[in-house]
Amino acid sequence: SAGMDLSWAPVERVSFTTGYMYERIKQNMRSRNRPRAGVGFADTLDFLDYDWVSEIEDTIHTVHANVKAVLIPKVLDFTAGANFSSAVGRINTSNPQTPSHGTASQRAAATAAPFPAFEDLLYRVDAALKYHFYKPWTATLGYVFESFEQNDFRTDTLNPFMPGAMSIWLGNDTKNYAAHMIGLTVTYRFE
Repeated sequence: SAGMDLSWAPVERVSFTTGYMYERIKQNMRSRNRPRAGVGFADTLDFLDYDWVSEIEDTIHTVHANVKAVLIPKVLDFTAGANFSSAVGRINTSNPQTPSHGTASQRAAATAAPFPAFEDLLYRVDAALKYHFYKPWTATLGYVFESFEQNDFRTDTLNPFMPGAMSIWLGNDTKNYAAHMIGLTVTYRFE
């Protein structure tokens, strides 16, 4: 991970902040295809050239910007911000050796195939007014817009129920959404 934040206050009552974060997660996984030659567990074939290696890599870019302004000192503050995150996941799979043992269908099943990349996008914009109406008390009126988009070949076509099967697919399949949120809070600050 590597990131950077910059702040600037052109006047005492206004400040700007912006930043960027880069994240990269990389893992390796080694697997083996073990086809069955018969009906029993002992009939499982174990060829060394049926191995495959997967390089799993996730890359995330996040950019944010914020502004804070004191409209009336010790009475009214305004804040606004925007955030954008983009994530791309890749699984690069290959065979260290070309499968050469077994039947043609077993070799085909043991041959690594490329996977499509999967992507996530998250947008967020927020704004708030803070009214300090009594020394330890603050009322905040805020608005947030958030949008999430996902393209993932692993879950895009899954249905929670498949006709003719007695299975319900459970897992992390976050659906795309866009949300508008308005909030009003009252806070007390202990001093």
